[in-house]
Amino acid sequence: MKEWTAEERNDLYRRAFATWGEIPQVDMLVEELGECVVATQKLFKRDYSFKRMQDLASEIADVRIMIEEIVLLLDETKNKPGDFPEGFTFSDMVADQFAYILDRTESRLNNVDF
Repeated sequence: MKEWTAEERNDLYRRAFATWGEIPQVDMLVEELGECVVATQKLFKRDYSFKRMQDLASEIADVRIMIEEIVLLLDETKNKPGDFPEGFTFSDMVADQFAYILDRTESRLNNVDF
């Protein structure tokens, strides 16, 4: 199996947008998210098996790819909202929120009484 660099993945994502369009790719993200939800429920609520783990791994991979596509799209979109900070990317926004949510989770866990 090929090892994909970030730039190779981004080139592939750009080709996907050029071939299928932005809105169909956004719709695909929504579809993949739904399939990931179903696979998660099947694994943890119905059948905790290796086969279900494989199914969930596949859906998580699909979701990761589609999220990377959408982040790239929003990073490269020229028509950003008027109040979008100069030199700031959507990737920056995601990274900031990621760190914020991790910090918030840690704070909540530190305040749990057992």
